[in-house]
Amino acid sequence: MRVPTQLCAQLRSAQMESFVFLGMLQIISALLMTQLLSDYILDENLDLDLRRFIYTYYGTTSRSYLSMFQMTMSTGAWGVIGRPIVEKVDAGFAVFFVAYVGGVSFAMIRIITALFLRKTLQTAIADEQAVQNQKIRDKREASENIRDQWNELDPTGKISHAKFEKLLKTVEGHFWLTKLEIDYSNACSIFDLMHDGSGTLNLDDFLGGVFRMEAPLKQVDAVLIQQESKKAAKMIEGLQAQITELLLLCQQR
Repeated sequence: MRVPTQLCAQLRSAQMESFVFLGMLQIISALLMTQLLSDYILDENLDLDLRRFIYTYYGTTSRSYLSMFQMTMSTGAWGVIGRPIVEKVDAGFAVFFVAYVGGVSFAMIRIITALFLRKTLQTAIADEQAVQNQKIRDKREASENIRDQWNELDPTGKISHAKFEKLLKTVEGHFWLTKLEIDYSNACSIFDLMHDGSGTLNLDDFLGGVFRMEAPLKQVDAVLIQQESKKAAKMIEGLQAQITELLLLCQQR
């Protein structure tokens, strides 16, 4: 119900503008047809049934307006209320009906429909984004609630994999995973991916991995490469330090 409600609220002004614009076109067209066909209604040389037909659909401004509304909402209606005018009254009226059906009933209605559809999609996307943002806020709130328990396991804020598993098996840990929308195995996998090689991890780094992996099947490889690169960089730094020490020993000898 959220999207339709928001959409109606946001499109209220656009709806009114569209209705007013179409209404003006219909009124102008109705006045024109009423004026142009008034003489044919009084023409005794025309068939009586045809004169009655003209009066039924174009005899007054209100009747003409209803005819214009009918042609606007249903483009096929012009064949019933317009084609007899072209064939039996004056072929010149074909210009009006072609212009009205093509310009208003077809083009204008479809343009307005496209604009409404575009706004609908924008509203749906914005609503989806709002839902996602609310989920992120809920995840952060749940994570803050468990921060104290995390820190109790190790004063430094960095806990080992074993302590992490112990935390997840508590009632609070289970509730936390539910809020994060991940299961036990996925949480352990994220822990393994995000630690820097020491086997320990703090809460903020873990949450960083969770939020970057909202679509695990698409982003897990990128996160894995990033973390492996960090580990490789640390290993290279360690090798460089060892090589430097060896060089110094060789020089001393």
